[in-house]
Amino acid sequence: MTKKYSFVTSMVKKKDTPCCGTSLYYEYLLNETKNALLQKKSVMEFVEKTRLHDTWEWKKENDLIAFHLQTLFQVLGPYGYYYHFFDKLSKADDFSYTKQEENWIKTQERTNQQLIEELAKQISSKSYQNHQVGIVFGSYSVRNNLAEFLREKRKDLDILMLIAVDNQSVSFRSLKDDVEVRSLAEKYGGGGHEKAASCLFQDIEPLLLERVLK
Repeated sequence: MTKKYSFVTSMVKKKDTPCCGTSLYYEYLLNETKNALLQKKSVMEFVEKTRLHDTWEWKKENDLIAFHLQTLFQVLGPYGYYYHFFDKLSKADDFSYTKQEENWIKTQERTNQQLIEELAKQISSKSYQNHQVGIVFGSYSVRNNLAEFLREKRKDLDILMLIAVDNQSVSFRSLKDDVEVRSLAEKYGGGGHEKAASCLFQDIEPLLLERVLK
């Protein structure tokens, strides 16, 4: 499936394999450059872990290494994440977490768990096209962790709608295997994958939520 824009063609799947911006750009670089770093096993593994995380395929594979890339992004921030992994992948022969990274993950996960439990108490439920949507204001960084928590603890909900003022976005996450959220995000000018999608905060004004989810 592709979606055309004036400046690029966005591809959701390639040969039936879900893809993401990182995997597509990596393939482009492989074809256009001869940089030896791109050929390293560690880099190829990192790209695949990123693809698994971004497309939600990590869940099917039960790949927690891919899942915790998001946790490390929380710890390091955008620039720290870039410099940390550039250095790591330049030196490492394969991709695995160091003891220090594992400690960062454990510490951040404890913090996330406390925040997620608090957010779960604040969720309001609205009906949308025969689905129950859990709506909450929260930090963009915990969108995936909160979805995992709700998938286990709130069987009555089908979709998570997290309004992240800090990122000026609205994230949608499917909480059931047979529920997709991309069409909901596209309705408001956004997009993404079937299980994980988003749109801009300005396109779904909080005061209009009752109208949006009717």
